[in-house]
Amino acid sequence: MLAKILIVEDQELSRLLLTRYLEQYPDFVVRGAATIQQAVGLLRQEVFDCVVLDLNLKDAQGMPTFEAVKAQTVAPIVVYSGYLEGEIKEQLIAAGACEIVEKNIATEVKVRDAIAHCIAQKRGEGSESIRGLLVPKSTREAAITWMSSGVGGFVFSGMVLWNAYEQFIATHSYTPPEWALGIVMGALGVSAYGLTKRR
Repeated sequence: MLAKILIVEDQELSRLLLTRYLEQYPDFVVRGAATIQQAVGLLRQEVFDCVVLDLNLKDAQGMPTFEAVKAQTVAPIVVYSGYLEGEIKEQLIAAGACEIVEKNIATEVKVRDAIAHCIAQKRGEGSESIRGLLVPKSTREAAITWMSSGVGGFVFSGMVLWNAYEQFIATHSYTPPEWALGIVMGALGVSAYGLTKRR
């Protein structure tokens, strides 16, 4: 059974990476929002099975972000955010957060597992249902979805490199892994394109 997921994240690169990762799984249908206004609009128009929520958006921060989303949906909410210190975790649990995943220690796998657990729990299903949600597409399909063809790989790598360039201009510093990631994603784009041509 398909599961519709809304990712609310204002950092475009983070949202894109998580979206592409989750789209490897054929039962996940993923939508994205960059602001609380966009998220509320989507939640009023569509029914989602799970919401992945960053608490610190450009137009809302902290608990008010969670409360605004919670007021619009009965879907379980996975809080995926950084700087979750002090009493905020207890407040989130008390307010009805299904799972809390900290960005600074998390991987996409942890987010995926949290989503699957929350959806299965909401549907009243067990571990078999969770495993069913987490069956990836074939290697070829996953490569095509992740890169959206070789051209998509080049576009994505360009976005990563441009993000690093903007950071350098703004702060006169940069994060070396971002440059490396851009190069790697471009190479993967070429590989994915070649894979689609050979099949």
